[in-house]
Amino acid sequence: MVLVDAVFLIELFLKFYQPNFRTDEDPIFGKSFLYVDMKHEILLLENQLPLFILNDLFNLAKTTMFETNLYEEFSFMTITCFWFRGNIAGYLPIQENLLEINFSRAKHFVDLLILCLQPSQSHSDIALKDVNIPSLKELHQAGVKFKPGSSKNLLDIK
Repeated sequence: MVLVDAVFLIELFLKFYQPNFRTDEDPIFGKSFLYVDMKHEILLLENQLPLFILNDLFNLAKTTMFETNLYEEFSFMTITCFWFRGNIAGYLPIQENLLEINFSRAKHFVDLLILCLQPSQSHSDIALKDVNIPSLKELHQAGVKFKPGSSKNLLDIK
């Protein structure tokens, strides 16, 4: 079943990357509701296939099946990132180059999204300081005057 799923994904990504590979009777791209459902299915954790299997199968198919150099110009990473930009990046804040940068580290599609959506290291290295808010007594000793607000709420002070 893994082989069938892998070939299906490769064909889907190829047809999305090269629309001239589609036919008029294409069962996926000819029916928009089916394509939308399938986009969600691809991202379910239980449907994930290891990227190395997809990549190796794509490379195997490129070298043994096609006599033309048409497929030499792109890789599995190319067609996958193209599909993600066209179908997923519109819903999630993924920066343009992060798909390619994280592709080799990702184990599957969900992992690729996780890697792309994590904050950069520069943001996480910022040390947060503890801020001590002065107590009511300290504020009063510093000369701050408190008056009750107009409502009966105990927190309504001026």
